[in-house]
Amino acid sequence: MSWSREIGGYLQLELGDGQIPYPHAYPVNCGRAGLEVILKRRGYRRIWVPAYICNAVYETVEKTDVEAVSYGLTRNLEPRNIPRLSREDALLYVNYWGLKDKACDALSSRVGNLILDLSQALFYKPRTNVDAFNSIRKFVGVPDGGYLFGGCVEGLDLPRAMSWQHCEHLLRRSDGDVSGGYAAFKAIEDAISHWNPMRMSLLTERMVRALDFGAVKRRRRANYQYLHKTLKKKNELLIAQCGTSVPLCYPYFIRRGSVLKQRLNQRRIYTPSYWPDIDERISGLETEIDIKNNLVCLPIDQRYGADEMDALRDALREESLS
Repeated sequence: MSWSREIGGYLQLELGDGQIPYPHAYPVNCGRAGLEVILKRRGYRRIWVPAYICNAVYETVEKTDVEAVSYGLTRNLEPRNIPRLSREDALLYVNYWGLKDKACDALSSRVGNLILDLSQALFYKPRTNVDAFNSIRKFVGVPDGGYLFGGCVEGLDLPRAMSWQHCEHLLRRSDGDVSGGYAAFKAIEDAISHWNPMRMSLLTERMVRALDFGAVKRRRRANYQYLHKTLKKKNELLIAQCGTSVPLCYPYFIRRGSVLKQRLNQRRIYTPSYWPDIDERISGLETEIDIKNNLVCLPIDQRYGADEMDALRDALREESLS
């Protein structure tokens, strides 16, 4: 018998060996890698993309020499119009904040060449005939990784990535150095834009297997529902109870939301901005401009429970802009 693996030596990081969330999907090194694979394997020449989306999507489309055409959204973050697509055209839609499952279902029934961007919807499972990609690191503490869905994964065989050098921010934060880890976090965010599509690293795969995704789902839903019960009358965004969806955050849309973000930041309550560098692309689109400027994405992730949600609720009451 031949043996190719090492035996003995120093110990490695010990992680659990549970199940992965999508055993039939193809594990890739990042979400945009999934989009790049889809575009190259399908051979599309043109893709319709929401104007309100991360610039990384447009950069990926440009990288594949596919023409990108922007489209606008309604107040409830759905396409204003569904374009008539040829065989060489595709429509990309984002499951915004993991709360647009029903819109994804409806588009999956109506649009043949649909691509779903599930970067903000890790737990939405697309239909088997729909191309889609997600991103794990936006939901749980892993350095990178995502899953690719659809017929384009057949026969796909990408080289394996390595992730040990992308873990500094995770390790620093775990050791209590939150501010010190931020620079490392930003460095990874910037580096991802230059990655080529690869298979998910063994390290990230082991990290994913060690996670309790059931607990992640329960906590996110509970925190979302708590805030929605408190804020739904003031929230001008057309959202409802999350139901079976698993939200990325609680999207709170109010007048002077940008001021509220600054005040919360002063209280060390940090809310992400989606997406600060898209002004030129959304010029003339009132809905997108309004949401970009006034949306406050409140944290509801699995690190937090009732105490943190109480503190967040109290801070919002004290900083009321009404």
